[in-house]
Amino acid sequence: MWWLNGGSGRMDKIPGSVYYAAGFGGNYIVIFPDQHLVVVTRWLEPSKLGEFLDYVMEAVE
Repeated sequence: MWWLNGGSGRMDKIPGSVYYAAGFGGNYIVIFPDQHLVVVTRWLEPSKLGEFLDYVMEAVE
């Protein structure tokens, strides 16, 4: 199932254009269409997703 980022909650610093798939065990596929970037994580603690994506955004900028 794919989810749209509403720009709030744990991904409040991430652009609203981002969308993602969330799977069991902290597996994510995160699409940043404006940056032409796909991020895949495995076994990431779900509560740390926003923090991890903040680091990704800092690295891309």
